[in-house]
Amino acid sequence: MKIGVSSLYYAKMLDEVAETYETPIALAGLSSIGSSASNTNLKFYADNTLFISNMYVGELEISIEIAELSAEEIADLLGMTADTEDVVTSKLSDVAPYVALGYKELDHNGAETFVWLLKGKFQVMDETITTKGKTPEAQPLSMVGNFIGKDNGVFRIKSDSSIPGYKDVSSTWFTQATIESV
Repeated sequence: MKIGVSSLYYAKMLDEVAETYETPIALAGLSSIGSSASNTNLKFYADNTLFISNMYVGELEISIEIAELSAEEIADLLGMTADTEDVVTSKLSDVAPYVALGYKELDHNGAETFVWLLKGKFQVMDETITTKGKTPEAQPLSMVGNFIGKDNGVFRIKSDSSIPGYKDVSSTWFTQATIESV
């Protein structure tokens, strides 16, 4: 059973044809991450019965909740411009870059699962900010992204420390080499 999540990283895709990435960048303050798969079930009936049934994953919608992001990080993830004073300029013509998204899950037994989602884009954030009342409430940022497979069809890689024969990846997982190896 999962009891925690931490160590959020992203790496911008440099070249969509070669599927190469920049060095991953850590984002502090991850509170939660969720995914919702867009599955399609192809059904074909013949001889008065279900003859073929195949499941296909279309995309993963990923939602993250994070304490805060700098102006530079927001601009980087959403394809916007940040100037030297961290003023972000948003244009209707901005195009978010493809990114890989990595994080670490913690199990109830102390095991860790390392994850990379390999190709996705984040959307401009919806924002709701409330005034500070008698008791201030935390108001983290929420971001949504859509992740698809690389050209080879791989959309996610995982390494689970609870599996027998696990090779320790804790010091190398959040590197450019890991995401470019698949």
